[in-house]
Amino acid sequence: LAQSLCLGMLFLFLSMTQQIFDVTFGRGDSFALWFGAVAIVAATSGVVNATLVVRLGMVVLVRAMLAAQIVFSGVFSILWVMQLPIDIMFVAFILWKTTIFYQAGMTLGNLNALAMEPIGHIAGIGASVIGSVSTVLAMVFVIPVGLAFDGTPLPLGLGVLVMATGALILVTRAGLAAQNS
Repeated sequence: LAQSLCLGMLFLFLSMTQQIFDVTFGRGDSFALWFGAVAIVAATSGVVNATLVVRLGMVVLVRAMLAAQIVFSGVFSILWVMQLPIDIMFVAFILWKTTIFYQAGMTLGNLNALAMEPIGHIAGIGASVIGSVSTVLAMVFVIPVGLAFDGTPLPLGLGVLVMATGALILVTRAGLAAQNS
């Protein structure tokens, strides 16, 4: 479920970001350039994850990234409600967008690996089931938020905030259950 929520955050962003660039910020013509720049920066998350996972462990990284995403999404949503100038909000949106992609790079692989640990003996079928179920559930989480699009990034901000909070609660509970068994 946590992986579905993390994947849902990414899918939600992918499904709404072009509309937000065009409708909210009036910058639809430069969408591809900004999207590419964010992707290049976020691509470094794999290298950072590979370095940190050895030192800190997968659960610690996932928890830290989800906690950070809760803060980033909350701050972005508050800034939007404050109705700051649109150019400032565009910069805030780009920075926040980068955190979403970065968080995906730091959580999805780790969550998949954690889900595979108990089923290593049936890794092929396990990976197929985990991937399929998490993708379908992610879309179930994304659809209501996508339908709430009102021409602003606020539904996106609140949707990511709720999904990150839910994922952090699930990962924390799973970690506590593992420690108690």
